[in-house]
Amino acid sequence: KRLASSCLHCRGTLTRPSATLSRKRERGKVGGLTGRRVPGYTGGMIDEPTERRHEALRALCAEGMTIDLAEAALLLSAERTPQLALQPYREFLGRLVEAAQAALGKATPPLALAETLGRDFGFRGDHDTYEDLQNADFARMLDRRKGLPIALGILYIHVARALGFTCVGLNFPGHFVIRLDHAGERSILDPFHGGQLRAVSDLRNLYRELRGPEAA
Repeated sequence: KRLASSCLHCRGTLTRPSATLSRKRERGKVGGLTGRRVPGYTGGMIDEPTERRHEALRALCAEGMTIDLAEAALLLSAERTPQLALQPYREFLGRLVEAAQAALGKATPPLALAETLGRDFGFRGDHDTYEDLQNADFARMLDRRKGLPIALGILYIHVARALGFTCVGLNFPGHFVIRLDHAGERSILDPFHGGQLRAVSDLRNLYRELRGPEAA
């Protein structure tokens, strides 16, 4: 019911990136990266002692609703891969925020997010190997630029909040999406599908696909 009363806008599918941009992205040069991987994932020196990371994670969890989701997700990734160096990922997240900030001058907040993260940097859902555990690992999602809806959603929420917008995750049945509040309006974005904007009718159709044609 809350979704149905939200003020939503859907502008259809996003424009496909140009061939030149696609080639740059494959070389990892969009946003200043020097390869497909964010530096520091494998073979990197631990930049923080493990116990300090544990203390940081406990402190974040104690903050309740104000938790820094991206930082918490990186700390959890470090639990899975102790040799992970986190600072390169933090710097990369900063570059994503800067890129989205620049896009705000030419697009609405929802489109700025979608075009920056989904189109320019190529973040998308992993349709082919959905059950791969890497898709739930935030650092590996940043490396591979693909993952599960919730991992991608954390990225979108982080960038949106860094830009000063209110953004929350919506545990839609069978699919995780995000809600972005901007200029008195609310938009639903689907990070798994490149940040595509979803109208109320889109969500109803998705719900029926999951629950059956007779679902309300």
